[in-house]
Amino acid sequence: MSGFIGKIKQGAAEAGKKAQQTIEVNRLKLQIAAKQRDMQKLYTQIGEFVYEAGKKQQPYPETQVAAVTAELQAIEDEIKAMQDRIYSLYDEKSCECGHVVAVDTRFCPNCGRKFEPVQEQADFTAIMELKPFCPQCKEDIEPGMQFCTTCGYRLTEEES
Repeated sequence: MSGFIGKIKQGAAEAGKKAQQTIEVNRLKLQIAAKQRDMQKLYTQIGEFVYEAGKKQQPYPETQVAAVTAELQAIEDEIKAMQDRIYSLYDEKSCECGHVVAVDTRFCPNCGRKFEPVQEQADFTAIMELKPFCPQCKEDIEPGMQFCTTCGYRLTEEES
C-alpha cells in the first residue's frame, strides 16, 4: 500500500514540477516579448535620428546611433539569456547557427559545429540527489519502499 501512495506522491510531485516549468517558460516568453517591443522602439528611434539628420542635411548622428545600438545589444544579450534558460528547462541548447538540439548532442545536425562537452559529473550528482537509491547496491528505489528489490537491504525512512 505504501508503494502505491509513494507512486501517487511521486506523480503529484512530477506534475507540480511540470506546472512550475510551464509557468517559468511562459513568464520568460512574456519578458522576451516585452524586450522585443523595447527593441522596436529603439529601432524607430535610430530611424528618426537618421531621417532628421538627412532632412536637415546634417552629418550622420553617429554618437546618438552608437548609444542606442549599445542599448539594443544589451537587450539582445538579455533576450539570449532568457531564451537559454527556456532551452535549459526543456533540456535543450541552441547552436550558433540557430538550430535547437538536445542538451547531450555533441555536433549540430544543421551546421556540424562541435559543442563543448557537458559536465557530466555535475549532472550525475544532481540526478543522485533527486532520485533515491539503495545505499548498499546503489540501485534506484521507489520512494516509500521498505526493502531494496535488488539486494534485499532493509531501508530506513530517510533512505526511501
